[in-house]
Amino acid sequence: MKVDNSASQEEKVSSNSVVDNYLSARGRERCYEARDRYFMCLDKVEGRTGKQQVPNGGVECVEEYQQYTNNCLSSWVRYFNQQRKVAKSKPKDFIPKQNS
Repeated sequence: MKVDNSASQEEKVSSNSVVDNYLSARGRERCYEARDRYFMCLDKVEGRTGKQQVPNGGVECVEEYQQYTNNCLSSWVRYFNQQRKVAKSKPKDFIPKQNS
């Protein structure tokens, strides 16, 4: 008995092309630009309020957040957000220990 796998093959091709679009040089550049705009918006809001905002930036950074999540893979968004959180928690004069 032969099973028709044409639909699953088409799904694989289309999902791969979506991922390839994000991973292309231009796709990565769009992601980084959107991330930087979003983080700059958060920095401005945090500077005014004196506290860190919720992950989506609250009301003030909604447009930047939407661009960020639309232009970056969700795994990248999680990674970048985690890295920002770690960087914000370290003191400004933090120097990582060098392994000898």
